[in-house]
Amino acid sequence: MSFYKKHKYNLIFAVVAIIVIAMCVAYFFIIQSKISSLEERGIFGDMFGAVGALFSGLAFAGVIVTMMQQKEELELQRKELKQTNLALELQRKEMESQNRTIMLQRFENTFFNLLSFNITIRNGIYYNTSGENLSGDKAVEYHFRICSNYIDDLNYIEKYFKNIGQLDYYCRNITGILKFIDQSDIIQMNEKTSYVDILLSNISFDELGLFYCYCLTSDGSLDARVLAKKYALFKSVKQDSISEDLRSH
Repeated sequence: MSFYKKHKYNLIFAVVAIIVIAMCVAYFFIIQSKISSLEERGIFGDMFGAVGALFSGLAFAGVIVTMMQQKEELELQRKELKQTNLALELQRKEMESQNRTIMLQRFENTFFNLLSFNITIRNGIYYNTSGENLSGDKAVEYHFRICSNYIDDLNYIEKYFKNIGQLDYYCRNITGILKFIDQSDIIQMNEKTSYVDILLSNISFDELGLFYCYCLTSDGSLDARVLAKKYALFKSVKQDSISEDLRSH
């Protein structure tokens, strides 16, 4: 801000005051030099009685100038306060963005750790048949083949999962991953769907089939079935690859 803009009212008032003082001094010397009689000076002075009113007006003008100057200072303070609030708001938004980034990184680290752990559990599933030891994908495929043959017998499915704790543990872990995604307040619904798609891309058709069978059990009928419906876990299954019951879930 320039010096004039900052002190313009003071300068105006100073100029006016100098002019008035100069007029008063000139008036005094004119009276002294031109009029020698006291009586004449009195008469002449009465003619300029309005000078007192002029000074009163100048005083009032000074008050107005002061008020206008204070008004400008208040407006300047308001602008500065507004700029300060704007800067604070930008800082707040930046901090929120940074916090969300940090929390999202934590979410993704936990999510991918859960995926990795899910693969470990899957690889630990086994089945012994005809002297052959099946494990991992092969064991999952065999377990699903048995369950799919009894898909209409819910009692059998219930007992099968209870007798083979590995399957129950594996499906409960998938349910835990779904709950972790669903209960997160860091990501929006469309983002949650994307993470569910990532989960689905890391499990095979046989794993998905076993999880469907788990949803039919008393344990799976709680959170697992609700989350499976919410995120349409079985929508991408081909009609010729799965039973009608499994597709319609």
